[in-house]
Amino acid sequence: MEWLITDTHFNHDILTKYCGRPPNFTELIIDNWKRMVKPEDTIYHLGDLGFYKKKEPAHIIKDLPGTKILILGNHDRFPLAWYMDCGFLVMDTAVVRVKYTKGIDNPRNNYYKVLLSHEPKLIDTDLITCNVHGHFHNITSKRWEGELVNRLTMKHRLLSLEDQDYKPIKFGWALYNEVLPMTITKLSERYK
Repeated sequence: MEWLITDTHFNHDILTKYCGRPPNFTELIIDNWKRMVKPEDTIYHLGDLGFYKKKEPAHIIKDLPGTKILILGNHDRFPLAWYMDCGFLVMDTAVVRVKYTKGIDNPRNNYYKVLLSHEPKLIDTDLITCNVHGHFHNITSKRWEGELVNRLTMKHRLLSLEDQDYKPIKFGWALYNEVLPMTITKLSERYK
């Protein structure tokens, strides 16, 4: 099974103020991850793993199950070797092919090509079905960086951990069931 999670910001306590996270959000995320993700699963983390001193969370992160792929975020500033020592494969972005079966009788060759990134990326090709990203959290759109807002199109999907009950979500389930806010119009209405 494949999972998505983003912006865990382990031990970044200021998010209790800015994003309304509960005081125990680090433990909540870790408990949910360990309960839901199996060792044979793959989990894509869309960046901003934590905010901490180098050695503090390493033992916690190493123990998280699954094949862990980190898409680097703006707060992921340690040397790549540190993340790799914690069990992550590390990338700037990734394109993942996801089988699309909703409403299709013969789904053999039908795939989404999903671009995974931390911040929304410019999409200049029809080959990419959508860009799933994090970074904006659940904060008001007035606080988003203008240059990033200008990139948003109908192909962008925001994954906000605050809106997912601090749990990883199933990759395909999120896309097929349109759990993720789909457009800048919906996003700006939601986070006024």
